[in-house]
Amino acid sequence: SARAREGIAAAARALGSARDALARGEGDELIVVDVHLAVDALGHVLGRTVDDDILDRIFRRFCIGK
Repeated sequence: SARAREGIAAAARALGSARDALARGEGDELIVVDVHLAVDALGHVLGRTVDDDILDRIFRRFCIGK
């Protein structure tokens, strides 16, 4: 559907932005924002949302933002 295509495109744009920020050596906190946008966009496509607690646990494990 058009909604699914747009959600996937939005996720791809957000991940591309995260990749570019990582390549430029920007701070992890900026990269996390883009990753979070991608997860949200995919969640809308799937009809699911990801709780902030889940993302916090994932990113804490990888020490992003510390």
